[in-house]
Amino acid sequence: MNFVKPVLAFLFNRKQLDTLISLTRNEIRNNLGALGLLVEISINEPAYVFDENGLLLGIDVWGDVNNLIYPSEDFNSWTKNDITVSVDAETGPDGEPADEIIEDAGAITPSAQNANTAVTSGNWYCYWADVALGDTTAIRDLRLTLGSPGGGGNVFFDIENGVILSGETDAGMIPLGNGFYRCYKAKQASSTANTGVFWGLSNNTNSSYTGNGSSSLIFAKSGVNPGKYPAPYKKTTAAAAANEPDDYLLTDLSKLDVAGGKGSILVHAKNLISGLSPVFFRMKNDAGTSYIEINRDTDDVVHCLVVTGGVTQADIEIEDASSEIIALVSYKNNQVTLSVNGSDISEDLTATIATDFTSVIPGGNGTDYLNAALTELAFFGVSLDSDLMKVYSRAGR
Repeated sequence: MNFVKPVLAFLFNRKQLDTLISLTRNEIRNNLGALGLLVEISINEPAYVFDENGLLLGIDVWGDVNNLIYPSEDFNSWTKNDITVSVDAETGPDGEPADEIIEDAGAITPSAQNANTAVTSGNWYCYWADVALGDTTAIRDLRLTLGSPGGGGNVFFDIENGVILSGETDAGMIPLGNGFYRCYKAKQASSTANTGVFWGLSNNTNSSYTGNGSSSLIFAKSGVNPGKYPAPYKKTTAAAAANEPDDYLLTDLSKLDVAGGKGSILVHAKNLISGLSPVFFRMKNDAGTSYIEINRDTDDVVHCLVVTGGVTQADIEIEDASSEIIALVSYKNNQVTLSVNGSDISEDLTATIATDFTSVIPGGNGTDYLNAALTELAFFGVSLDSDLMKVYSRAGR
């Protein structure tokens, strides 16, 4: 087998954004950095994503994802059930003020309750909060209860030991340092309505117990976002609010034979979230009427979409629900082929392919985004054969 080297390649897992690629984001991002520690990302600076062992996965490309709960930090304005809120009494994992949620004395079912979150039937949502132990006169655990239509039982988090006591399905705890954990649970909405979110104290897995009037937990931030994993944080006050998107752009295609109408493009992404619709890249002309794009829909079908002059020429599909995707599209003359994670190729032999591409959008198409880690993007100057496509798109190659 004769291997082919790419004519242009970007390895985003080296924490150095190539000067050929520009980034536009007009606000500061709060991101989970190495080993889960919260870091502040400056305007127009790339955010990077790491695995649980601190290994850099790539650039964290997110779109304008809404934080649907509000207010996200002022827990004193939530409905208080058998609790008192001491506003800005403590310090969160990022050095910003955090609220202390103190249980009442006597027979209690303590929680802070918010009923503002609007959800849509059939969609997945991730509910999360950054929480640490407060007064430990009696050590309390954390309870999350979702009211209708987002409900389906309780989740109990052991903040002292960093483990989930009950309700582990689609839930997790991300250590943030200084005793804080980002505790989250994903649920699929059963109908379209506003759902109640209850973050409360518990005695082990007991929602109701006898309180002592002093034991507490510290709440720094909260979020509700589409998908099954916490999105980058966006502060809200009186309404849901969206993050500024990460708009990357490559405009120098001089190494590619665009006019020749042939080539191959490989994209590698990690930490993909089921329930969202990631866009891996789009190569397009100035007008945006001609492009090649790879995306995945909510049914976990990966698409290679080819449009020329505003007319769809090919929509090739391969189903793959993996959290890590390596997709490779090859095109020449009227032939377009796709391989995903080493799969057999899917092809279309009738496509008319544009020859006026001028730019590439890594991790998006200008409207929709990857919402995951972009690890690699590579371009080959030739159309690869099916055997090479399956080898190059295979994990661990």
